[in-house]
Amino acid sequence: MSPTKEAPQDSLVLESRPANDTWLSRNPLISSDPTISAFGATRWKCEPMKYCDDRRSGVIRGEVLGGTSRINIMGFIPAPDCNARDAPPEGVATLSLTLSERRERVSSFEAFLSKEIALERQNLTICTNTLVSRILFRHDKGLPRTEKVLFKSMDPTSDRIFLTKVDKEVITDHISIPVAWEVPAAKSLTSMAIRPFRIALELLKYIFFRTTFHKCYG
Repeated sequence: MSPTKEAPQDSLVLESRPANDTWLSRNPLISSDPTISAFGATRWKCEPMKYCDDRRSGVIRGEVLGGTSRINIMGFIPAPDCNARDAPPEGVATLSLTLSERRERVSSFEAFLSKEIALERQNLTICTNTLVSRILFRHDKGLPRTEKVLFKSMDPTSDRIFLTKVDKEVITDHISIPVAWEVPAAKSLTSMAIRPFRIALELLKYIFFRTTFHKCYG
């Protein structure tokens, strides 16, 4: 509050609820349940909703110093892209949808290259339901110049198609591709699966210091 910056003035803050400044209320994981009143959260009933058969929905409010902002689980950080590297693990982002002219949901098979256009292109060959380990080219039909692989994003709602270049010495078997480069993942959940002691260590670090990779955004 700006009046408190001036020395001659005195400020008085009146709060009808307690401060509840405890260790449990500051821990994001333990205090993430808004139904427990010990953490300062309470549930109100809203007015009857006309278009929902006059039902009442529960509204979570914070009855402590700081109000509803003290409830950790209700904080969602907006992110411009859900696939961004700097996006929070818990946030709100819009999803890209591929729609037709009639506002119908379509896949990449229909949106980027329709069947009619693909059949008209004589220099395009699409083989579906096919697994290969070797491709032979005849010299009189042409020689391969480059090898490119198109792959879709793991997000089923994303309309992105990525282009990458795969080395020929890497692809020895399309059914079981060997590991070309193992990503260093010392601080991943996989390391705890083979080291049970690591689970207890990381849990203690989270409870007392909140510095481990289990830290969430509240």
